[in-house]
Amino acid sequence: MSALYREINDGLREELVQSLGRHRFRLWFRDTTVTDVSANGLTLAVPTDVHRTWLQFTFGDVLRQACENVLGPGVNLSLEVSAEQERRRLLRDQLPQRAEEWDQLLEQRAPKPSLENFVARPSGRFPLMLARQLLEGGGARSASSLYVYGECGA
Repeated sequence: MSALYREINDGLREELVQSLGRHRFRLWFRDTTVTDVSANGLTLAVPTDVHRTWLQFTFGDVLRQACENVLGPGVNLSLEVSAEQERRRLLRDQLPQRAEEWDQLLEQRAPKPSLENFVARPSGRFPLMLARQLLEGGGARSASSLYVYGECGA
């Protein structure tokens, strides 16, 4: 998105949040994006036909007023369905909504630290091999735990 489109998009956002409130804006307008500004007017991309129809009939006057406040009077406004906006909406809807859900997701995805998933630099392979041997046995000495101390990357 170019700097001009971003500036217009941000201006529309501020106007719509002020006139509709943050909750209604997030519900109906967060998936809209400025896709074209020309002598003919302004084009906003929306995710679905239902979305476009709802915005035109329910918030058409508010949307036109916001466009006039940002770009001046006489701006023609058109809404077009965008597959890209629909993909973004579907992806966002799959993300967790609460902080606890994010924590659970991260716990599932992040492997527990272990020597098996530790990747050593070529110069650090020998100490890693010694630590594995100490913990797993196989030598004259074995240990049930190992404490490593040092700076990050040491």
